[in-house]
Amino acid sequence: MSRVEDVNSEQDDLTIQGALQMAQRSLQRIDELELRVEELARRVEANEQRTSVHDRVQRASALKPAERAVVLIQTLYNNALAKEKRSSADGMPTASMDVNSAVDCLGGSVDRTLMYGETGVFKKAVDLVGDENVLYYQKEPRGAKKNSRLILDLEAGELPDKIEGFEIEEEP
Repeated sequence: MSRVEDVNSEQDDLTIQGALQMAQRSLQRIDELELRVEELARRVEANEQRTSVHDRVQRASALKPAERAVVLIQTLYNNALAKEKRSSADGMPTASMDVNSAVDCLGGSVDRTLMYGETGVFKKAVDLVGDENVLYYQKEPRGAKKNSRLILDLEAGELPDKIEGFEIEEEP
């Protein structure tokens, strides 16, 4: 082999090595960027969840008392059906919700005092259903071990299909 051929061969080797190094650096950079994209996707998802929670809180605080009552009734209905699916017991499902659960259900933006009394959301829910055997408010005295609660008993009857124009149906 001549000296020229040796130089050309070395040049080819250097070119191949340089290309391989560049390819390795490019692959490293791609891996770094993929990790960054995954991190940004997680952050976007977390922000969307916070925005969703914020939107629900804003909507719940803007609801009329009857609409709040319907939200509670629908939640109780879904909880009762979910409980029935988990349980192998015979009979129709029941579910209950105390004031703390109701406030949480409404996004935490509703003052708990709006739940009680003759004009409260619990009373409104009972009135909207129209059958105190199916949905009733169980008041407990102050200091009792159990909180006052709204109780749905589907064994005693059925909920209306529509309440205040909202369909009451099982959540998918």
